[in-house]
Amino acid sequence: MLTYRGSEFYNSHSTLQLDYDSLYKEHDIYHVMGRIAKPTVLGKIERWNWMYEVERPRIKKT
Repeated sequence: MLTYRGSEFYNSHSTLQLDYDSLYKEHDIYHVMGRIAKPTVLGKIERWNWMYEVERPRIKKT
């Protein structure tokens, strides 16, 4: 799973394990966080999601 470094996914100031960490381990999910100061990593995914929302109504009509 690719995510940004939001506080819900990443806490650099604490040694506490986050809820997501145990969920990932339980389901054998590998968590990758986007690099700092590299917005293009997640920008591609965000653009795809935006295009999907824009084009979906048009596709359903045909």
